Amino acid sequence: MVVEIGPGKGSLTESLLERAGRVIAIEVDSFLVHYLRQKFQQPVEQGRLILIEGDVLKTDLAQWGPAVIAGNLPYYITSPILERVFAIHGQWERAVFLMQAEVAARLAAEPGGRDRGYLSVLTQLRSTPEVLFDVPRVAFRPPPKVDSAVVRLTPRNRR
Repeated sequence: MVVEIGPGKGSLTESLLERAGRVIAIEVDSFLVHYLRQKFQQPVEQGRLILIEGDVLKTDLAQWGPAVIAGNLPYYITSPILERVFAIHGQWERAVFLMQAEVAARLAAEPGGRDRGYLSVLTQLRSTPEVLFDVPRVAFRPPPKVDSAVVRLTPRNRR
């Protein structure tokens, strides 16, 4: 099972449905939820895709049990989303997120580096972060003002 944060128009959702038995997609925009219900009518009817219209910051991510968490994180709420994921320790198997490249660098920053801070310490306390690859701004339409990176987080043992 995969919990997808912010499916938008469903580009990632489509790939996740090819690989996962079940996808729970949390989207705050009611227009996009309606669009996704039409686009993925068959998987919704089969129960393979569950669309949750709501704010991920107000959603209990642990309610579905252990899952992989994925998403193209909205840049302005990346830190609060990560804090929510880390708060459900033991309820996620791994997380893969597209995020602003500067934030990705902070997550993996080594002690003593200038990028190291609260988010670095929290992330490395709760997980092992790996920056998998960079995604240039020109890969998006319209292009954002910043570059992005894909990060995999593997949870650490609770002890």
